[in-house]
Amino acid sequence: VKDPEVHVETLIKLVELAQQLTYKIKGITFSPIKGPKGNIEYLLYLCLPRENDFAWGESETEAGEITVRTVVSQAWETLR
Repeated sequence: VKDPEVHVETLIKLVELAQQLTYKIKGITFSPIKGPKGNIEYLLYLCLPRENDFAWGESETEAGEITVRTVVSQAWETLR
């Protein structure tokens, strides 16, 4: 992947799908190790909802997109 925006779009779609499936997003980061073909890999921490869990919710979707963009930017600065 040569364009960080592709990573952003893909991760946002994944976050949206996880939310639709009722998973809670606890965090997102990038792996310090590139994939076998040199691609940046990302880690998404998901869990099933429990009472009083902190996680991104519907109201935090915009903040989630900002977080995704920040993580992708950090990954590209660190690994490219």
